[in-house]
Amino acid sequence: MTDDKLREAREVLEDLLRSRFPNTQFVEVRLEPDLGYDGDEILRVDAFYRGSDAEFDAKRCLAIITDMWDSLCAIGITAFPIHRFRDVDARPYRAAS
Repeated sequence: MTDDKLREAREVLEDLLRSRFPNTQFVEVRLEPDLGYDGDEILRVDAFYRGSDAEFDAKRCLAIITDMWDSLCAIGITAFPIHRFRDVDARPYRAAS
């Protein structure tokens, strides 16, 4: 995956996260292309936030996977997204802020 494609993917996913979780302050979204256990392309998505995690209920967190994948496919990226939400104020993630 090219740097330009990663940049585009990050912009798309940042917009998506901010729209789906409007009361969460996302500080940074990091993307890392990788291969899954079966050799398929995956995209690790680390979404660093500050503040409350009240919006991260199970239903929304499951739905965001499909939304991310649909958004990535729309820009030509077929890697399956695997996301994690990380509080930048919790250890050891402080370096992201």
